[in-house]
Amino acid sequence: MSDAIAIGFAARSTDLLIASGFGRLSGWSIRETAGAVAVVRFRDGLDATGPIRGVTSMVANGESQGPNMDEGIRFSTGLFMERVSGTYEGAIFVRSN
Repeated sequence: MSDAIAIGFAARSTDLLIASGFGRLSGWSIRETAGAVAVVRFRDGLDATGPIRGVTSMVANGESQGPNMDEGIRFSTGLFMERVSGTYEGAIFVRSN
């Protein structure tokens, strides 16, 4: 199995397509940046209509260190990060196989 790669992003308050195609979500490290609650959903797909593969929330100025999983959570179409609320920055860790 390949090593996870980090896909970093600057502070944002919008959705983000992390990867397209097949892969595995193996973890995340994200931080709330605007002083309010932030909620993010990770979906299998290219938009916010795909099945949910993970969810995380952060308190104001808090952070979320998602699981660092060797096997990861499989996605088949893509990995889409849906912003439910808040502003955040960080990195998402994915594996290609």
